[in-house]
Amino acid sequence: MLLIHFTPLNRRKLSSGILVDDVIIDLNSAYQKILMDEGLSYDVAKRRSYKVIPRNIMALINRGPLIAPLLRKIIEDVDRFIGVEGVSYKLSEVRFHAPVPRPGKLIGIGLNYRSHVEETGSKIPSVPIVFTKATTSIIGPYDDIILPKVSDQVDFEGELAVVIGVKCKYVSKNEALNYVLGYMVANDVTARDLEFAGGSLHFFRSKSLDTFCPMGPGILLREYVDDWRKFRIKTLLNGILMQNSLVDDMIFGIEDLVSHLSQDMTLMPGDVILTGTPSGVGFRRNPPVFLRDGDVVEVHIEGIGSIINKVRKLNK
Repeated sequence: MLLIHFTPLNRRKLSSGILVDDVIIDLNSAYQKILMDEGLSYDVAKRRSYKVIPRNIMALINRGPLIAPLLRKIIEDVDRFIGVEGVSYKLSEVRFHAPVPRPGKLIGIGLNYRSHVEETGSKIPSVPIVFTKATTSIIGPYDDIILPKVSDQVDFEGELAVVIGVKCKYVSKNEALNYVLGYMVANDVTARDLEFAGGSLHFFRSKSLDTFCPMGPGILLREYVDDWRKFRIKTLLNGILMQNSLVDDMIFGIEDLVSHLSQDMTLMPGDVILTGTPSGVGFRRNPPVFLRDGDVVEVHIEGIGSIINKVRKLNK
């Protein structure tokens, strides 16, 4: 079950929904139906549903703990909404958007997989290597990655992303997962020539170009995950497997990262943490592999799904 951000093709308004198997349920419309089934008029039910379950997904994430029981009710009674016009949609009837379109913070973690440390010839870090990406780099799970004019060494990095669900500060490792809303698939696209320009490291610039952070297809809520360590990341370039790793190869796990970051900063609902990439990135291959016009990159995590992005040149 994924929390998603979508637009029905026959409407312009963004909506928050859940993806169950191959069916999308509009959360606001589902709650409106519940109210009408309980006897409220259309107008009253519509007004109340907008107050309780906003269509704006960032507003919904901020209300998460308050409306969690209602979300569970909709999920548990999902068959009630399937086939109802304006409430349920087929995959072909919607456009998916980034589940967290503009987080307050978009945080990345460098060299966090042992296999990636080994392939880069680096040393195991003693503390997490933390950087940020511009939130304007975020795109949806099926949007195009645009090759910029300023780089010809654009690389892929398949990653597990963590979404914060509850405001937190000074969190212990034992408490950390209580503040996690859920998990997404992400691609921390990076311009390698910009990253190492002038003999220095430039994480922010090289990773913040427009379209350099595809994410989605939705947020798998934490309560539906027994053990995040069982996730496996696969990255495919034009159908060829490039990365394949269990996330338990992480040096610093999710509990470590949430706790570590919360010692320095207040984490807010909707903040996104990109937890690092495993081995197999393009620039460490022989010969190096970089993204080219017409390529298709897929990052897949079983249980969450895939993000699939076509690569194209800037048309300017």
